[in-house]
Amino acid sequence: MPLSPTSLELLEDRIKFKFHAAKEHLHNLKYLEARGETANNADGRIKWEIEIEDLLLHLIGARDALLVRVSEKLDLELKIWNVTPKNVCDKLGSTKRKDLIKDLCNLLDETIYPSGSWLSKLNDMRNTGTHRKILNLSSEVNLFENVNTGKGSSGATRIYFKDDPDTDLEIIPYLEDRIQKMEALIQTIINKEPLLSSPYFQK
Repeated sequence: MPLSPTSLELLEDRIKFKFHAAKEHLHNLKYLEARGETANNADGRIKWEIEIEDLLLHLIGARDALLVRVSEKLDLELKIWNVTPKNVCDKLGSTKRKDLIKDLCNLLDETIYPSGSWLSKLNDMRNTGTHRKILNLSSEVNLFENVNTGKGSSGATRIYFKDDPDTDLEIIPYLEDRIQKMEALIQTIINKEPLLSSPYFQK
């Protein structure tokens, strides 16, 4: 089991910081759930929205921090505001390192995933929540029959993203899964190039 990064490591390594922040917001969501605070009323919805939007922001930010590191370490000569997945993919496509972030590029390629990959859907939800409107959440109470009275009773509240067809997962396990996927994707890329293992600019 990997050791948790120290505070100094978090300050020096933007990728680690972003994952740490995402997991902090995931912890906060679990706390809300444990307290029985759901998104089916205005006060609860605001608390869930804050944590989810911030989590998505940091999770996509981990990907962006990787792209900045790739650009700097491999001298792609991109201005910081031009470090986008497309620009990095295009730059690497003209070099001998075009396979370095092939997996990431493929996940964002609409010709490969016409209905959207897990990463493109995550990115879309981040953009929706951060820049346009509230996230499209659904909060429903599961009903079950009371064996003593034969009448319906309230069970646990189920909260999930309506904008992703992977609705068999509720929000917390869904976000846990996406954090794990993003960590695995980024680690795979870092493992391909030793220069990317260090957050420092110098080679």
